[in-house]
Amino acid sequence: MNPGLRITAENICLKRGERAVLDSVEFNVVPGEVVGLLGPNGAGKSTLLSILAGVARPDSGVVSLGTTHLGQWAAPARARAIGYLPQHADVYWSLTVWNVVALGRLPHRDQPDNTLEADHQAIEQALRRTEMLDFAERPFNSLSGGERMRVLVARLLAVGAGLLLADEPVTGLDPYYQLEFMDLFVDQAAGGAGVVLVLHDLALAARYCSRLVLLNAGTVIAAGAPAEVLSDDRLHEVYRIDAVRGVYGGQPFLVPWQRSLS
Repeated sequence: MNPGLRITAENICLKRGERAVLDSVEFNVVPGEVVGLLGPNGAGKSTLLSILAGVARPDSGVVSLGTTHLGQWAAPARARAIGYLPQHADVYWSLTVWNVVALGRLPHRDQPDNTLEADHQAIEQALRRTEMLDFAERPFNSLSGGERMRVLVARLLAVGAGLLLADEPVTGLDPYYQLEFMDLFVDQAAGGAGVVLVLHDLALAARYCSRLVLLNAGTVIAAGAPAEVLSDDRLHEVYRIDAVRGVYGGQPFLVPWQRSLS
């Protein structure tokens, strides 16, 4: 894994037509933490993630990776430092699972210390970690939606980046793999990576993320510890829901329970 670097977004603004998609957004991630990026549909989460990845540019504001403006990073170096899984990632060629994951190694091809053996080990390790090694020779397009997501997360891991940005990486997964992949991202953070996950599952966000950032209508409504961000008032205001709360195994949890009709 490449060394993790702090990423900082300052005063990020973006408009589409007359609509403010992001308005004066402040955001940062440090190595070793899992940050959940939350908000209702259309809040600006995916747009912010793409700006952090350097794929999209804001109208104003600055994104820095380490101490350097993101725009000053050479594309190959940025691709080695930041692993990015967009919301609608897919593969439109007839490739095997192995070859799809191998795409994550492309940023390393020009590195003098990179070898075919290093690529092979990274690909195999990523497939093993996502429990997809037995599918290595299967055509990617023959897989189910959940299996494809597991392959795409394997491709993300194969990059070996110190910053992982993933947009709804547990969507379409069954409960076992939702828990497995949240454990996986926590393990990546424990190994020194910074992790940002766009999530809609509030129960998983509250349990697994060390910090949450809540967006609504392009504005950061709250940022901090899960218990602080996901207060009853904010759930009511932003999501229009009420939640049931409890403690299991000494760990607090919440479950979205009903729509707030008042």
